[in-house]
Amino acid sequence: MKKLIVFILIVLTVSSLFAGGQRGQQADGTVTLSHFVSWIGVPDRYLFNIDGRVQRIVEERTGVRVNTTFATAAEEATLMIASGDIPDLITVGYESAPYHVLAPSNMVLDFMPIVRRNHMDFYNYMGEGFWNFYRSPNGVNNFFPNWAFYPNAASKYAAIGVWNLTLIQRIDIFEALGQPDLSTPDRLMNHFLDVQSRFPNIKPFLSRPSSSQRFWNNAGVGLDFFKMMFGIEGYYTDRDGTIRGAYQDPRFVNLMVYLNRMFREGILTREDLAGTNENFLASYDRGDFYMTVHGVAEVRYPPTARPNLPYRQPRCSIPHGALNRIT
Repeated sequence: MKKLIVFILIVLTVSSLFAGGQRGQQADGTVTLSHFVSWIGVPDRYLFNIDGRVQRIVEERTGVRVNTTFATAAEEATLMIASGDIPDLITVGYESAPYHVLAPSNMVLDFMPIVRRNHMDFYNYMGEGFWNFYRSPNGVNNFFPNWAFYPNAASKYAAIGVWNLTLIQRIDIFEALGQPDLSTPDRLMNHFLDVQSRFPNIKPFLSRPSSSQRFWNNAGVGLDFFKMMFGIEGYYTDRDGTIRGAYQDPRFVNLMVYLNRMFREGILTREDLAGTNENFLASYDRGDFYMTVHGVAEVRYPPTARPNLPYRQPRCSIPHGALNRIT
């Protein structure tokens, strides 16, 4: 609901530009906005409202019609920008080439004057810290994130990892096992073994494929999350400018021993590591696992085959090693 409210307010903000009979306004006084979504390489279920429900609600509540189209090729947004003919609203990846062209340019609207003039309730709802944090490189608010990380929450959630990747688990199994303390690697290992023993038909941990593992950075993807658990950085820069890889951290050996034990105990499987991201999503949709690394925002998408399974972020303390990374 929060996303829907925000989208309605964004639509109202943009549509207010057309109140004087400019681009987008029809003869009957209604306003139609074009919205282009450049989001290639993700499953359809993750695409923004692919079935049009949000657009219908927006039109019912505001009278503004939003015509959304989706890119069919990654370069489509880039070609559109190069032509100078861009839609009223455009959704692109934060790290994509189109974003880095649009954000510092004059092609997109600094909507803050309109927000301050017409929607101070919206401004106050999001908070001044939010608006200051999400400014473009040239210091204006000309983009709006589809999900946000609030600065005042950094001390509590920064250890989760970049893009809010975290462990998720089946809460019903966790509660059946007495909600044990999982704040250290050893306790988590013992917990995996307990799940394996008590629930033999459930995979204790669903790993992403080896192609997703990035032990040299802080992305928090796949098994890299366990590196964070041991408090290991992606790389280190010495005072003289020398860069050292994560594998030179003495704790890296402990990490490898830990992952090797997970493999020997059957918690990590060759099938998962040798698979593809499509294999991972298929396993996720079956819901036959206890814990995996996933985005916090993706928890709302339950396994397709078993939509009532209660997967949630773990009810446990973040391991101290991960906390040490941000202190």
